[in-house]
Amino acid sequence: MRTFTDLHGRFEPPLPDWGPPHPGEPAHGYVVRLGAMSGIGSVAVLLNSHGLNGRDIQPAECLEFALSFPISGKEQLIHATPVVSPTSVAIMGQEIRRRHWQVGRRRFCPACLAESPHHRVWWDMPAFARCPHHDLDVVDRDASGHPVPWWSASFTRAPTGTDLLRYGVPRRPFPRPSLESYVLARLGVIEAPAVPLLDGLSTLGDVLDAVEFVGRVALGENFGPARSSA
Repeated sequence: MRTFTDLHGRFEPPLPDWGPPHPGEPAHGYVVRLGAMSGIGSVAVLLNSHGLNGRDIQPAECLEFALSFPISGKEQLIHATPVVSPTSVAIMGQEIRRRHWQVGRRRFCPACLAESPHHRVWWDMPAFARCPHHDLDVVDRDASGHPVPWWSASFTRAPTGTDLLRYGVPRRPFPRPSLESYVLARLGVIEAPAVPLLDGLSTLGDVLDAVEFVGRVALGENFGPARSSA
């Protein structure tokens, strides 16, 4: 493992407040919080200063960086950080297809951030479209319509100055039944009622494929030419 405290022949000052990661917080989200705690406005600057690629944030690189410092909760951080291969992604003990995951866009639930300003790894799944706790869309733009980039070292305010938090949204005592709540149950985040049609599938990737297939059937997509009503 590389040592990030003596890169380029100079000593890098330690970063402040090495708090433990939050449940479900991956390394690429944790590094954003480190940037905020360090008073650095750009995660790219933080990573570049330690010899890493700050323009294209990669979970494995962020994990190696975080683990090189004396933080507590390392096992939790490892568990929540995706392991990405060309065809699949392993997340919190579950495997999904590579196409089921992305970090090109930074996605979030504004009400979840108001409760605790940190990234949740399940937001990186495009299929996780609506928060089952607050019944809000998971978005990738601030209230002014501008994308929120990964280089922005804040989970509370966008680079435009727009507040990312949405207070006053009640949290459901039990998440609404949905694909999103089933995903959280599969990841071991919450308990949810059994869904026999999905529980028998071996991986979360199989679940997402099955739900996509059923949705396409219901919409009549890709199943031959439309029939004439005449």
